[in-house]
Amino acid sequence: MADLRLRQIAFAAHDMERAEAELRAAFGLPPGYNDPGIIHYGLRNTVLRTGGDFLEIVQPVRAEASAARYLARRGGDAGYMVIFQAADALGHRERTRAQGAAIVDVLDGAEHQATHYHPRDFDGVLVSIDAAPGVADWRRPDSFWHPAGPDWQAADPGAVQGIAEVTIASADPAATAARWGRMIDAEAREAADGWRIDLLHDAAVRFVSATNSAAPGIAALALYVGDPDAVRRRAEAAGVPISGDAVMICNVPVRPLASA
Repeated sequence: MADLRLRQIAFAAHDMERAEAELRAAFGLPPGYNDPGIIHYGLRNTVLRTGGDFLEIVQPVRAEASAARYLARRGGDAGYMVIFQAADALGHRERTRAQGAAIVDVLDGAEHQATHYHPRDFDGVLVSIDAAPGVADWRRPDSFWHPAGPDWQAADPGAVQGIAEVTIASADPAATAARWGRMIDAEAREAADGWRIDLLHDAAVRFVSATNSAAPGIAALALYVGDPDAVRRRAEAAGVPISGDAVMICNVPVRPLASA
């Protein structure tokens, strides 16, 4: 198991308020935090607490924003970004830079360090490896996380316990899993349900073959909840689309998974 957390997943949406309302209604989430600093990327956002992890929704406000181009390529709302938390983001940055990784942005603040990688290094997915400098208990579920704002730890935790897994679709899942493993310094292994990388807090990245219904990139997400049936009932009552056992958020099936 890799000494990494799957700390935050971002969706890109044309209508952030609508996507946030659907996510909150189905999964019983508290209000999100709007980060004023994200205008640097030509975006507005909301970051919603899911236990000790986070889901983010970004909406482009400038046509030249990379997320705007991404939405145009995808033809609609989609999964956008995967953010890992590590003990030493700078160490990962130097390791990947030595491997020839294409780094598109770095953030080195007193409370948060991050390295954003070009999607070509992760088979079409924007990925960041982040750290909270000086936070000794970063592995704790409720440890400090700057992107969520200053008050999230005191807020209502909502009905979700954490992110269980993100599923990545590609033409060659085995090769994609191996590439992700090299990039994040983790072991990719073949399991009964395909290739995967296991992370802290019983989270995982899964790798599947891209199909017509699962374009390359973020294909699905699963969240740990106390009552999966309650999630689907809330989604149905709020008119949020459901596909099989998953709730559709930004065209991504988000499956409620019973926590242990």
